[in-house]
Amino acid sequence: MCSVILVSSRQTVQMGRAKSVLWNAVIPCEDDNKKVKCKACGLIFAKNATRIYQHLTGIQGEVWVCTQQD
Repeated sequence: MCSVILVSSRQTVQMGRAKSVLWNAVIPCEDDNKKVKCKACGLIFAKNATRIYQHLTGIQGEVWVCTQQD
C-alpha cells in the first residue's frame, strides 16, 4: 500500500544550502549584477562565495585581502 503526502501550494520549499553569513559582508553592485562590493573596504569583485571567503578571511587567492576587517 502506498502512502500519499499532500503538500499545500502555499508552502515554500528551500532548495540547496542556506546562504553563508559571509554574504552579509558584501552588497550587490548597482552597475553590474555579477559583482559585489565589500562593505568594509569597498573593493569590488566577482560575485563568488569562494572569493568573498578569501577576501574576508585573509587567505591569499584570486582576490585582494580586506584591509578593514577586524
